[in-house]
Amino acid sequence: MHNHDEHEHHHDTKITDIPSDHMAICPVTGDAIDTVEAEKIGHFRDYNGKRIYFCCATCVQLFDENPEKYAPTLHQCLECGLHYASQDTARECEAWCKEHKSCSLEITKQSVESQQGNKQVASLQKTTALRLLEKKHLVDNIWAFRFTPDQPLSWTPGQFIRVEITHDNPDSEGTKRWFTISSTPHDGFIQITTRITDTTFKQALAALETGQTIKLIEQPDGDFVWQESEKPLVFIAGGIGITPFYSMLKARGHSGQPVLATLIYNGRTDDLPFKAEFDEASKRHPEFHVHYVIGDQLTVNKLTRIVPELALSEVYVSGPEPMVEALGEQLRASGISDQNLHEDFFPHYNKDTY
Repeated sequence: MHNHDEHEHHHDTKITDIPSDHMAICPVTGDAIDTVEAEKIGHFRDYNGKRIYFCCATCVQLFDENPEKYAPTLHQCLECGLHYASQDTARECEAWCKEHKSCSLEITKQSVESQQGNKQVASLQKTTALRLLEKKHLVDNIWAFRFTPDQPLSWTPGQFIRVEITHDNPDSEGTKRWFTISSTPHDGFIQITTRITDTTFKQALAALETGQTIKLIEQPDGDFVWQESEKPLVFIAGGIGITPFYSMLKARGHSGQPVLATLIYNGRTDDLPFKAEFDEASKRHPEFHVHYVIGDQLTVNKLTRIVPELALSEVYVSGPEPMVEALGEQLRASGISDQNLHEDFFPHYNKDTY
């Protein structure tokens, strides 16, 4: 799963809001989703003859990386639309619905939808609270928020978490978000770095006062992390997509390991978060090289002019979803294999907002 600065669901929909014939369950998070909405924005995959729907781009990415782990084996009652792990139970539900023109509570309590509700209640009891230590304005509309968890938390630099901020009258983007952890374990805090926009979630985040808490609803996850390779490492960041690279490179330097990588940092303007830190790192680590591309869209040709050995490199790309998808296609066409290409998508950003 990315977001990465954030990996946003296109909604956090209540089960009761979704027509039964449009309902599916995201196999990654277990969230109920509207298949019509998922179709519109491409949050689906066809696998083993079945169409599988996802709540967000991060879940699509996690599925693509390991489909066997997430491929659901669900069976649907064609009368009421509920899903079951057992085909026999789905058929039993369907027969009951046909005969009685209603559902059996004894049967439907075995449905995925019912189990999901139970899981949500249980997860609330196990939720980790993140308490705000401080918030800091970086550049433009980008802020850093530092939290301490109420129980020990471990992660690998580059991984992400999912949080929830309950607030009044949430808009269509809901109360939950994925964020890359932009701090490192040795920092002693969890940092979220993001652009503050006018969504109700971002406004609720911006309004947090020191000492207030938000909910950590999914533990650190993701494999967009530093991987040792005999190939040269090339990191390509678009805007706020810099956050996983910042945590990776900072951790690398702190541990005293070589920082053998080239960073290409693309921005709409030269108001770039962490620019001073990267400049300083390049002075302390002569094996680390950083290049800034401002105001221009990245292409393989431009990247190759900066890194002539690009086709022989291990390449990481992080940024707004359209940029990562377009650049990923170009990189594959240039001969870079999926094995040597790592992608991190930031939904809800485009060339004008990243």
